[in-house]
Amino acid sequence: MITPLRPECLLSPEAEAAIDLARSLREALSGDDSLSETLKRLEGDGTRSPMRALDPAARDLIIGFETGGRAYYQKKLTRPNWPGFFSGVTIGFGYDLRSDDAARLAQAWGTILTPEPLGRLSAGCGLRGEKDTERIKEILGTVQDIVIPWEAAERVFLDQTLPRYRKLLLDHLPEIATAPPKCEGALLSLVFNRGAVFREEGDRFAEMREIRGLAETGQWEGIPARIRSMKRLWPQSPAPYGLQGRREAEALLFEEGLRERTSVVTALPLEPPPRPDPLAVAPSPGPTGSDISERSLPAPTDLSAPVSNVPTAPAAPPVPPAFPPVPAPAKWPEDAAPVAFRALPEAGSLTRNMPEGAEESTEPGEGDLALDRFMDGARGVMDFTQARASSYWPSRDETSTEYAHLATLGAPDSFELTPEAIEVLIAANRFDPEREQSIFALGIRGSFLTSDGHEAERRDRISLTETRPDHVHFKCTVGFYHRAEGKITLYAGSTVPCPYYMRNYHLRMTGKAHQTKEGCNLMPCGCYLSRVGTHSKGTIDPAVRTTDPVNPLADAWVTVLRSSSDVGFGTHDHWDRTQPYDNIHCSYYLNESPKHEAFFSSAGCTTVRGRKDSSTDQFGKFQKTLLQIGKGRRIDYLLLTGKEYALAAESLRPGGSGTPASSLTRLRTGSMGEEVRRLQQKLGFVGSGYFGASTKKALAEYQRSHGVTSDGIYSPDLDVKFQWNVFHLQTAGTLA
Repeated sequence: MITPLRPECLLSPEAEAAIDLARSLREALSGDDSLSETLKRLEGDGTRSPMRALDPAARDLIIGFETGGRAYYQKKLTRPNWPGFFSGVTIGFGYDLRSDDAARLAQAWGTILTPEPLGRLSAGCGLRGEKDTERIKEILGTVQDIVIPWEAAERVFLDQTLPRYRKLLLDHLPEIATAPPKCEGALLSLVFNRGAVFREEGDRFAEMREIRGLAETGQWEGIPARIRSMKRLWPQSPAPYGLQGRREAEALLFEEGLRERTSVVTALPLEPPPRPDPLAVAPSPGPTGSDISERSLPAPTDLSAPVSNVPTAPAAPPVPPAFPPVPAPAKWPEDAAPVAFRALPEAGSLTRNMPEGAEESTEPGEGDLALDRFMDGARGVMDFTQARASSYWPSRDETSTEYAHLATLGAPDSFELTPEAIEVLIAANRFDPEREQSIFALGIRGSFLTSDGHEAERRDRISLTETRPDHVHFKCTVGFYHRAEGKITLYAGSTVPCPYYMRNYHLRMTGKAHQTKEGCNLMPCGCYLSRVGTHSKGTIDPAVRTTDPVNPLADAWVTVLRSSSDVGFGTHDHWDRTQPYDNIHCSYYLNESPKHEAFFSSAGCTTVRGRKDSSTDQFGKFQKTLLQIGKGRRIDYLLLTGKEYALAAESLRPGGSGTPASSLTRLRTGSMGEEVRRLQQKLGFVGSGYFGASTKKALAEYQRSHGVTSDGIYSPDLDVKFQWNVFHLQTAGTLA
């Protein structure tokens, strides 16, 4: 069943034009007429052993360049199209019918399309642009009613198209089977775009022939330069969106594979390490085909032989290693247990003077410019299915710090939020939110009101639809849990930053011209001790202001996620322990702002739909509740994903077959208790039992250094992997 598509940011006209051109520049190959027969022969070859899993970084790179990203695909590619020049009728993710026949088309797409549209599409099989242009245009006019959603195209691409081209690569370059997965993935992208032209004659294919020679002699280190040298062929298609950008991304990915092969393994590779930035500024290109000689080639390297400092995997499945505790660096002070407080001094006296509309201090915190630039530049873009110029939310949950720990769990798209579901998650996350007035702020990242428009006030249940944020629309809900009354209030809002601040921060961190010195971050899910204060030099009064757990007169230190190498937030990005001033305030707009490219202005704060001075907008109603609570009083902020609430709701459904509530057990920002204390001791702290900014930072860095998804969230399954017995569990739960 295909899930509904989600709205995305659209690319600039310039970016779209560059992608249009790059898609049209497929090779006209002398052996193209026999490609269908070649693929058919390879698919019938039962002698080859099963292929290893395709590297995720390679998969995302190919999908990114073949589709231009989800936004571009949804705008231009959901219907059959012709990229131009030598291409044929194309559907889905670059599925070109020029090398297909009716039988293979039906085999690939028979589970997606019915026989009738398949029959119409089959008329385009074998047609090529340079000789069948008019016929292609005629066929396209008969198939424009056929719509292929992203999810369907992705399924065929991963299940049918990529395996075919991997076999084609292995048939022409069998040595690649001994290379690291990222190296194979880089050449797979090359073959997908240019074909397996490793023996074609002529200057145009000089680098391809040289790659074949390097692979046959084991001189792998010379291949990235040959990939870069091909940029000479496409001067009209520059980086980042064009074929020059694709060649640079492939070269970087190949180099990353070489580095991984020769690195020391210190722990089980629980997931592939992040890849380099495919859109980084390209180094000087290597020598062109005419400049390459045998004397310039590096010494041969046999990648099939084990490296001496890499332990050989045992025949039997290894027992997960016991991870030793690591001392917390001195710059991360111990997280102290929160103090109890009721009323504080007048809220205005607690507010740092900040520019109008600013969400963050200009100070970069511990994530100083050089460190942040190095961390992001070294790890690069984990999710390359969106163009660099547009903000994006990771298209795969596995690459999102907010959803990776839930990636294997299936949740319903729609659900009813009840007080019971909220209590399930409070208990599962070991939260203890402020109970003084039995009310706390609620943020649900990735959700919208199913049928209540922009608000639902004081309900005992609210219908929500689970989605993903996109940095543009109100795709989160924000409000209150009136605990004593068993009532819930939710308004349309956002819990993520907008494109303006994301792009500005990227430009600032990469030394380019930018407009403001404000920072930008993603505030991770958790439970944050907060107070009724003000925002933006007191001009938004009241607002919810994150507060230091020990000193209620100070703003909170929080470990947030920062990204500078791109304009998205993923598991590759840098965790920064800082004072981000991430508060809850108005969105400033009811409609999309041309300046901020979104319906809200935020560099990391949570926003509620509404203008600054309107008492009738949703934020005005939000403020009325804050005034009832009282200036300077404590109100904690519980921020979790819509998927977690959907799972919690499903666990409560009578006779439901959903995920049990025990599978939602987590330790994260705001967790409290003995389990937190045991985790802190494993991380080298004395242990206060309160999961604060230092614990988050230490856990995230420890996860990254041991090859585990760096999200700063501790689960029972991670407890089993680490053998730390924080939860005293003997078996894993349901998470991978």
